[in-house]
Amino acid sequence: MDLLEDDSIKTKEELLQEIKELNEKVALLEKTKLKTREIEKPTLESDDESSFKLESIISLEAEDIKEEELANIIDSQALQSLMDKLYAVTKMGIGIIDLRGNVLVGTGWQDICTKFHRINLDTLSNCIESDIKLSSGVKPGEFRAYKCKNNLWDIVTPIFIGKKHVGNVFLGQFFYEDEVPDYELFAKQADKYDFNKEEYLKALDEVPRWSREKVENLMGFYSKFAAQISQLGYSNLKLAKAIVEKEKTEEALRRSEEKYRNILDNMMEGCQIIGFDWRYLYVNNAVTKHGRFSKEELLGHTMMEMYPGIEDTELCEVLKRCMKERTSTQFENKFTYPDGRIGWFELRVHPVSEGIFILSIDITKRKKRQEEILIKNTLLEEKIQKQQEKLGYLQKE
Repeated sequence: MDLLEDDSIKTKEELLQEIKELNEKVALLEKTKLKTREIEKPTLESDDESSFKLESIISLEAEDIKEEELANIIDSQALQSLMDKLYAVTKMGIGIIDLRGNVLVGTGWQDICTKFHRINLDTLSNCIESDIKLSSGVKPGEFRAYKCKNNLWDIVTPIFIGKKHVGNVFLGQFFYEDEVPDYELFAKQADKYDFNKEEYLKALDEVPRWSREKVENLMGFYSKFAAQISQLGYSNLKLAKAIVEKEKTEEALRRSEEKYRNILDNMMEGCQIIGFDWRYLYVNNAVTKHGRFSKEELLGHTMMEMYPGIEDTELCEVLKRCMKERTSTQFENKFTYPDGRIGWFELRVHPVSEGIFILSIDITKRKKRQEEILIKNTLLEEKIQKQQEKLGYLQKE
């Protein structure tokens, strides 16, 4: 059996090359992720939440992402913290909402929405319909201003993962400075939905008035911000998949190595890998019997340390030539142990990436039998010779 012709070496090299490529891919994705990440450190999630998100992400392809999957791709807690700080400066409410109408991030929302429109089932239905239908069809990097079905201004810019529209960034609820709110319309809404009219109209008065220039400038910022969320989300998706793919390949390599190591460990032939510095890198069970040292004694030590004087033997010269010239050879070797006992081995030496690989078969018993046969044949020949000489002498008489 010639181990070097086995597919295990090829398989190992292929797996190692795949892991190298995946490491490069992960490093590139990490670099992309760092470029798009906000300076604000994300709020730490629990292990369960992180695990759930990772499992959710790795099961997705960008084109297969469902409407509700945005929550598993973005870091809602980190974005919420960032938006809270931004609202403290701009005083403009913002929301990140998926295509099912689920609010993932929200800050600065007006009382007229949180205490009235999103409490009543009918007006809530208007909110969700506005969030989904009236905001649809906006291209990446663009934004749209529209009046929601509850008659407040909102502005939307989309979030895409790859080419898939998965959610929106909303800026709202406001009026423009150059318009006058229709108090009669809102009074009718209070009656229609059974709101406390006085409190409802008071909440209406608290709705901010913004200049069109301010809205235009801020939406320019938020459209770019949404693009960054899209890029980061897509990077997270690819990064998670690359990491899992890398882990699977590493596991395949580990299993492959374990499988073939088990085969090598239990082979009748001795198998050993010697490094370029002449240290034992691997030995199987048969080698420990051949060499009369345990694995623990051999591994990490040089042949010269374990067998003083071996550097002056013909065996060492052959091994050095194979190591230097990267050639294979096969020969029989007579080995003298430190206690003076003799062992005979058939050796096959092959160059490998780590140094040289040596297969050994103990042929001591065969050699002894050959030696015994040789002695018997010599004795028999001597006996025959004597008989022939005696016969010749008798014939002369």
